[in-house]
Amino acid sequence: MNTIIVSVPGAGKTTAISEYITEMVKEGVIRPECTYAVTFTREAASELRDRIRINGVEVSTIHSLAHAVLCTSGGVPDDLSALDNMFYDELLVRATKEVPGMVIDLLAIDEAQDLSAIQFSFLIELAKIAKHFLIVGDPGQSIFGFQGSDPKYMSMFEKAKPDVEVLRMGTSYRIPEDLSSYINNTFNPAVRIAPLRQGGKVDTWVMNEETIPAAVVNNIKENTGVLVRTNAEIVRLLRVLGSRAAEVNYSIPLSAHPFVTFASAILCMGTSIPSFELLQASNLLGGLSWSSTRALRRMGDQRFTRQALEDIFGTGRATTTMDPRDMPIVGTKVIKEIYNLVEVLDEYDTYFGQLDNVSIANLISRLRSDSYLIEDFWKVGGVSDDELVEAIRRRIFTRSELYHTVNVGSTINLMTVHAAKGKEFENVLAVVNHRNVNIYEPEEFRILYVACTRSRESLAVFVPTSYSHDRTRANTLDTMNRAAGFI
Repeated sequence: MNTIIVSVPGAGKTTAISEYITEMVKEGVIRPECTYAVTFTREAASELRDRIRINGVEVSTIHSLAHAVLCTSGGVPDDLSALDNMFYDELLVRATKEVPGMVIDLLAIDEAQDLSAIQFSFLIELAKIAKHFLIVGDPGQSIFGFQGSDPKYMSMFEKAKPDVEVLRMGTSYRIPEDLSSYINNTFNPAVRIAPLRQGGKVDTWVMNEETIPAAVVNNIKENTGVLVRTNAEIVRLLRVLGSRAAEVNYSIPLSAHPFVTFASAILCMGTSIPSFELLQASNLLGGLSWSSTRALRRMGDQRFTRQALEDIFGTGRATTTMDPRDMPIVGTKVIKEIYNLVEVLDEYDTYFGQLDNVSIANLISRLRSDSYLIEDFWKVGGVSDDELVEAIRRRIFTRSELYHTVNVGSTINLMTVHAAKGKEFENVLAVVNHRNVNIYEPEEFRILYVACTRSRESLAVFVPTSYSHDRTRANTLDTMNRAAGFI
């Protein structure tokens, strides 16, 4: 039996996987020691493991499984956490070569819509040699495109074997009737949500963007998930909450703090800062233009140094060049923007390569005195200098993330939509943020779909009036208002 299950939110995907494995083991179709279930996060793996409760069944993240495969052949550290995150892709590539030696009765993959190309390449080889496979996911919830995920990989398992069956789980235990009607009409998902319960409440708030944070705060009540698009919006709402912030659980990755990326860029300047780090660091200076950002992507995997830039763009003089990969022309303005950023970094040349805690702390102090930090913006979140130092060190040495987490034991949770994936709340306040977001892109629409499907009872969507300006095609505001019966 080789099965792909396309499921709606709240249909019980984890339960379906655990019951499938339990039944197959009970019937003697598969052996526990030859059964592998994989998902994306340690939290999800832990939940699935608790549901299955069968000794011998291997439940893990994709990278942990790849690590286990390699450990049987030697050549990698036993402690996966000691590996640089940049090594993870190589981990999958190397593990793929060892797959033919495995014996697999069943391979179960949860959240398959989030697979990237390299993850798919590893898992498809496992699926080919497995006696049975079970692939579960929802293409409508594929929201990690920035990490290379694409919902197309889930459907590509259909070609792994000749006898693959595709099933659909359309009944949602979470989403009541009025919410499911609104969501179906707004997003028109591949598998429409069929509710088990009546009721539910939907409100669409259309207002000036500057007034949205206050409106959200005024509508917060117990048992609520406040879902926003970016980590910066979390801090923005904390600022508006004021003293009420003490009533809210939240977690902020410190890479959202401009000091972390910018200070990392300074400390590594001239040695090993990748171009994507520069792009993030540039946000502190107001951001590079779209053309400059695209131009910097020409560096590919090259390390960011002044010499590397001069090899590509010249020495900062007014030049015009064409990207060999058919990207836009790089003109005088773009060259000037890029080199202006280099000059800013060069102002801190005494810190280049100084990676001890004292030097990092001194750099933070210098940046603060130079007004590169909007201090009160981050004081609201209670981020300390010690946390910043550790976050910078971790980013430089392991590329891993450090979170500033506040858990006050409240039933009110403030988080990004990406962090809320897989979770549910009694009430949801979904904030549509148009800053740097093109809502017409398929993934942005899916992100909004994920936000709206987290609710068990009530949903309030806050939409900036700026979405109403484009009358040449249906936009998010039109679609939501129509679904809510306003148009």
